[in-house]
Amino acid sequence: MRKNITQSGKIVTAVLAATLAAGLLAGCNGERSKSTEKTKGTTEVSTEVTTEKTEAQTTEAVSTEAETEAQTTEAASSEEDTGTTKAEASTTEAQSEDVSSLPGTYPMDMVFSSGAGGWSTTLTLSEDGSFTGAFSDSEMGERDENDYPNGTVYFCNFSGQFANIKKVNDYTYSMTLDSVVIDKEADRIEDGIRYKEGEPSGMDSGTEIYFYTPDAPVSELPDGFLSWWQTRSTDATTLGCYGIYNKSADAGFFQ
Repeated sequence: MRKNITQSGKIVTAVLAATLAAGLLAGCNGERSKSTEKTKGTTEVSTEVTTEKTEAQTTEAVSTEAETEAQTTEAASSEEDTGTTKAEASTTEAQSEDVSSLPGTYPMDMVFSSGAGGWSTTLTLSEDGSFTGAFSDSEMGERDENDYPNGTVYFCNFSGQFANIKKVNDYTYSMTLDSVVIDKEADRIEDGIRYKEGEPSGMDSGTEIYFYTPDAPVSELPDGFLSWWQTRSTDATTLGCYGIYNKSADAGFFQ
């Protein structure tokens, strides 16, 4: 009987020990699971933060690279524009050459006139750019039946100098109007005409003046100059005479 009780106690003791061990093992596994979950959660958060940081750095790097490329492109464009400007300036300087005289046979007579009206400005040009001239403008409507029934003539004689003569190409020279001096004359009446002092048309200013030779291509001449060409032929390919275009005054003189 005691032997059986002892054996039963041993069995109970063994069962209790096994139950206790199982409980301890379950507790350890639970703690490990919690620790693992905690570590996993921490790892996931850390990974997410690291990913966001990496993406931000990548975006910033791409933005910086794009900005650098834009600055490089702008610098290249600026350098190209500067190069073009320098090239144009160099070409202009290469084409312009200071000279002391104009081509042709002198003295050379040239005239600026509308052709339809009664006015004209004539020049007698010298090789060095100096000139003398006369201006005349008839106004038949300005008359007095008793004193000057034949109308009024505005006139003047003048002299001056073209300066800063430069050769632009084989058929074009540039120059400026350095001075114009008008001879003073008193008004008078002769043969029923009143003569009054006037100013030479086409010679009142001149900061941009061009001198063309006879072989200047018509296709390359300014329309403002050609509009004053009274003897122009429809099939003309070259100017065929010497000419002066006062661009500042929009006046064309022809030999």
